[in-house]
Amino acid sequence: MSMNTTQISKLISLVLRHHPERLGLALDAHGWADTSALIDAINAIQPFDMEQLEAIVRADPKQRYAFSPDKSRIRANQGHSIPINLELIPRTPPVMLWHGTGERFVSAILREGLKPMDRQYVHLSADPDTAVKVGRRHGGPALFTVDAARMAGDGLLFYRSENGVWLTDEPVCQRVSEAIRPTTIESRHTTMKKGRYRLMKKLLSSLICFILLCPMGMAEQPEARLLYQGHGSLRIVTAECKVIYIDPYAGEGYDLPADLILVSHGHHDHTAVDLIKDRADDCRIITYKEALVGGEYKTFDLGYATVEAVQAGNNPNHDINMCVGWLVTLSDDITVYATGDTSATEQMAELAERDIDYALFCCDGKYNMDIEEAGACATLVNAKHSIPYHMSPGKLFDADRAAQFDGPGKLIIAAGEEIILERQ
Repeated sequence: MSMNTTQISKLISLVLRHHPERLGLALDAHGWADTSALIDAINAIQPFDMEQLEAIVRADPKQRYAFSPDKSRIRANQGHSIPINLELIPRTPPVMLWHGTGERFVSAILREGLKPMDRQYVHLSADPDTAVKVGRRHGGPALFTVDAARMAGDGLLFYRSENGVWLTDEPVCQRVSEAIRPTTIESRHTTMKKGRYRLMKKLLSSLICFILLCPMGMAEQPEARLLYQGHGSLRIVTAECKVIYIDPYAGEGYDLPADLILVSHGHHDHTAVDLIKDRADDCRIITYKEALVGGEYKTFDLGYATVEAVQAGNNPNHDINMCVGWLVTLSDDITVYATGDTSATEQMAELAERDIDYALFCCDGKYNMDIEEAGACATLVNAKHSIPYHMSPGKLFDADRAAQFDGPGKLIIAAGEEIILERQ
């Protein structure tokens, strides 16, 4: 029985990527096979010539194959399971890339990260539409979004094959909140036909699977992180990839879809919630008004975190009845205390009993406490790490004031710096 064009193309893919011996071919170190040898091998099965081979290469929708300039050699552009040097040059990737896979592989990816598996590289798509199509080859599709710009900034090398597939040859460790399920993908895919730009924007805001580089080895559980955005603004990403913003106003890093927004008081430099354009459907905004009611400081159990409002203010610029600080306990028992704008409060000595891991103390000396008082409060709270923030009006970060701060386990975090949160 003769093969049709599609079947011949699949045979070519098999021998150029995985098993050249099936047709008695030999690939050189860069994956090239002799074109005449390939034609002769197929021609031994059924009539086949150079014109047909050129038509297959030209018409392949994924541009899997490439000829050498004189067409004397042919190779696959990527997807090899055998060691091949494709002579790829590292390139700067787009901000986001996508990985499409089958739904049945999601749990393994959440557990182990993206791996090359039987290929040389992890394959990534430049747009979600293509990634969804890739995922459908494996049954019900699932889609992961890769923070490529950040990974490249961390030193991960990216390559782009001749047919536009993005590749990386190192394991990619994940920070994932949820995989987009087939029905969700289907509805978004249909929307793309009506408006590609509209869908792209929607996907960027809702595909909250953030893939990060794992330096060496693979953590069993993704790690929580804290980004100091500057001034009094913080972003926490939990181990479940839930995103918490505290007092949004300063700096950058508002691109991750919010699950929770906390506002400690009503001053403009703590309330810029409109900076956070993308929010989960069930995103909550908790302000001092909900957190302090009739003199009672409220606690909010969110599953992935418990948020407790604590005393704050207590100075001429900040009414103690109109301000709160935040004590956030993550699901892995890591605790983060953000004082908000405050001077010393009666409650701080009690917080020492909470065995806090990370405590951030305001210290601008004009609208809140000065460096000396902040250090004294840090001693009262006695956290594992004491961190100065909200240091100078109009500045994201003040290195001189940070150097003057003193407290147990002093830790300096510059604006724009992100740290891994660890239980001490």
